[in-house]
Amino acid sequence: RLQFQLLAPSTSGYPRSRNGMVTITSSGGVRLTNAVSGFSAPSSAKWTSYSISLREDQGWSYYSTGEAVSFKKFREVLENATSLSIRGDDNVCSDTGEGQEAVYIQNVMLFT
Repeated sequence: RLQFQLLAPSTSGYPRSRNGMVTITSSGGVRLTNAVSGFSAPSSAKWTSYSISLREDQGWSYYSTGEAVSFKKFREVLENATSLSIRGDDNVCSDTGEGQEAVYIQNVMLFT
């Protein structure tokens, strides 16, 4: 399980797709992603907590295609993981002006 908290004290623009919010890359170049669906967007009022299960049936898919990941492939990627990325930006610039966002992360924990 991966847990972390995000705080976004300053945002503008419009919400972006959450696809790719958490990404695991293996030594073989396979990238898996989790859209962190079911969780609120980072707030400016308080830290927003996230807890993502490291199980293939908990929202993980291939980054490039969006296809579901098998148990065997998910385990293989975890055994050969070279990076874990957490994307903090939840907004993109609007077409009517500049968008901006400041996002902070804390309490990142990985439970195995």
